[in-house]
Amino acid sequence: MEEEKLTSLFSNIKSREKYLVEMRDGAKVALYKFLPNEEENSETKNPIFLIPGFIAYLGVWSTNINNLVKDGFPVYVFESREKSTSTSKVTNENFNTEGMVDDVKDVLQYLKLQQPFFMAGNSSGASIILRHIIKNVDNKELLPSKIILIQTTFSSAPLSGQIKLAKYRLFFKAYIKLAIITAPILQWKRRKKQPRTYQLLIDNLKNADIEKMRVGLLSSVDVDVLDGLSKVEIPSLAIGYTDDELHPANQTFQISQRVKNGQYLEIAEVEALHTSETTNLIANFLME
Repeated sequence: MEEEKLTSLFSNIKSREKYLVEMRDGAKVALYKFLPNEEENSETKNPIFLIPGFIAYLGVWSTNINNLVKDGFPVYVFESREKSTSTSKVTNENFNTEGMVDDVKDVLQYLKLQQPFFMAGNSSGASIILRHIIKNVDNKELLPSKIILIQTTFSSAPLSGQIKLAKYRLFFKAYIKLAIITAPILQWKRRKKQPRTYQLLIDNLKNADIEKMRVGLLSSVDVDVLDGLSKVEIPSLAIGYTDDELHPANQTFQISQRVKNGQYLEIAEVEALHTSETTNLIANFLME
C-alpha cells in the first residue's frame, strides 16, 4: 500500500510503518506495524498479529485496526505472498498452505514478539493460523495465547468454479477483468445493500496480481484444517455471518466446535464485521 493511502486510512495512528520481510526462499512480503499513541494509552495491551484473507488487503480491515489500536492493542498485519505487495514468483511452491505456514513462522521470528500475543485471521488467513498452531503445538514454538478465526472454512467447494477456471491462464485473466467491468450490473444487489463490501471487493480485484491470484486459487485445494483441530487448545473465537456463500457459517461453527476452548459468534450482516461494535466484542474476548 502506498504511503498516501496508508496515511488516509490510518491518519489517527501516529506510529505506523511498512516493512518488506525476506522469507527463507528470498521472496519478500509486506508487513505493517501500527502502535497505540502513548499519550492516549497509559498501558499497552498484548499485540495482535493479523492475516487478511485471500487477496484481501490492509484497507479491508482499516476500521477494525483503527479501533483496536485506539484501545491500546499494537497490530501487525501480514500480507501473504499471493498479494501484489509480495515479490514472490508465481511458480514458487510456497503458494500452498504449508508454504504459507512457513512464511508466518518467518515473519513471527522476524518480529520477535514476546509472549503473550494474539493472532487473528480471515478466511484463508484463519486457515493458515490453524495450520500454524497444529504444526507447532508439540514444540510450543511461536504460539499465540488466543486466536480470532473469521469466516473460517474447511472446504474449497464454494470456489470450485473459479478453481477450475484458474487452470487456464488466459481465460482466468479475462474472467477477472470481465468481473470488474460487469460488477455494477451483476453485483447491483450487493452494491445497494452492502456498499462497503461491494467497494472492497472491487478494490481487491483491481489491486490483485491476477497471476498470483490464479496460482493461489489452484493451491487452495490443499487446505485441510479439520485434521488436527483437536490439538488446538488455545482459546478461540470463531466469527461467521449468516448468508455468507463463500464462507458458509455452518463450517465456521463446526470448526469452533472441534477445537478445544472454542466460542462462536454469528453476525447477520457482513458489513457488521467491520464496525466498532464487532471490534469491541473481539477486544473483550482477547481481554477476558
